Amino acid sequence: DVILEKLYLTHERSLHIGKDGCSRNILLT
Repeated sequence: DVILEKLYLTHERSLHIGKDGCSRNILLT
């Protein structure tokens, strides 16, 4: 259960990072 929880948290984190990266790219262009 702990491993699944960690995987879920890292997945959520990567999604947030991806969204931030996309918005930054839009602002830069």
